[in-house]
Amino acid sequence: MFLAVLITMIFHEFGHYLTGSLLGNSMEMDLNGSRPVQGEFIEDWHLPVVAIFGTTFTLLQAFVFWSLLNVYQNKNLYPFLLFPFIYRVVPYVISLIQPARLGRQDKAQFAQYFNFNPWLIIVPVLMLLYVFVYTGGKKLDINYKQIGFYTAASIISAILIIVFNQTVIIN
Repeated sequence: MFLAVLITMIFHEFGHYLTGSLLGNSMEMDLNGSRPVQGEFIEDWHLPVVAIFGTTFTLLQAFVFWSLLNVYQNKNLYPFLLFPFIYRVVPYVISLIQPARLGRQDKAQFAQYFNFNPWLIIVPVLMLLYVFVYTGGKKLDINYKQIGFYTAASIISAILIIVFNQTVIIN
């Protein structure tokens, strides 16, 4: 599970990093963030494009592992489906409790720039990730107890990675 969490977080941030770099921005990346070195993007429109490509990479990862799972039917692939869903759903659940946090999320930044309700993109993305999790779990006959274990392990792994990132890599 730890490996799935680490790969998901790095791949998501790499989506931001790569997109920003391809747009001509000098970018920096760590395990839980990617941003322009100079503090701002060269052009205002780069922010929503860079923001949405983290989610695009997360969706790509989920699709690839869902495809692999359908071919190989290996339970070791399931965490690579489950954590992308958890990684994307948790911030939005938190934003229901603390609405001010919503604006900092990738899909919300994209929606704000183009002036539409962010939930119009958040909900379909979460639904697609859920479909990968659900159908992958059905294919492997994963029960709720196993999902609970994977979920707890992924949250603990994410916390450890974020703490490591904040205390060792960023400082």
